Amino acid sequence: MGFFDFYIIPLAKKLRDCGVFGVSSDEYLGYAERNREEWEMRGPSVVEGMMERIQAKYNHHQDKNQESVGTPVLDGFSRGLNNE
Repeated sequence: MGFFDFYIIPLAKKLRDCGVFGVSSDEYLGYAERNREEWEMRGPSVVEGMMERIQAKYNHHQDKNQESVGTPVLDGFSRGLNNE
C-alpha cells in the first residue's frame, strides 16, 4: 500500500499538475486510486494465495531433492530462512 501512497499516486498527481499527459492525466490518477482501493480490498487474499503457491513449489522442490539424493538439500532460499 505504501508503494501506492508514497510513489504511484503522488507521481500521478505531479504528472497531472504538469499536464504531461494532457486531459488523460485525471484519468490516470483515477486508475491509480482505484487500483490502490482494489489492492486494499483484495490484496491480502492475493498475497496469501501467492505465498501458498510458492510454499507448495518450494516443498515439492525439497521433496524431489530428498528423493533423488536421500538427504535434505539446503538451497539459497532455505539457508536464508534459517539465518533470519
